[in-house]
Amino acid sequence: MDGDFPDAGIEEWHIEAKIKKWRRTCFIIVNLLDRPGFEWDASQNMVVAEENVWAAFVQVYKQAREARDVQFPLFDD
Repeated sequence: MDGDFPDAGIEEWHIEAKIKKWRRTCFIIVNLLDRPGFEWDASQNMVVAEENVWAAFVQVYKQAREARDVQFPLFDD
């Protein structure tokens, strides 16, 4: 990166952090879609479920909060 874009200020840890976040997000989405009550809405590019399903799941798996009402347009890719 430094050779091609010396003034960008992008370091290796920046890239590693983005990859780590992407992997965590994909894991959460796949985990949600494996559960009953959760579905993928292709028109909105997001995981959808009834309010009570979300509430019950977030009680057990707190990280799932970050996937609620968030669009993931590149997930299918």
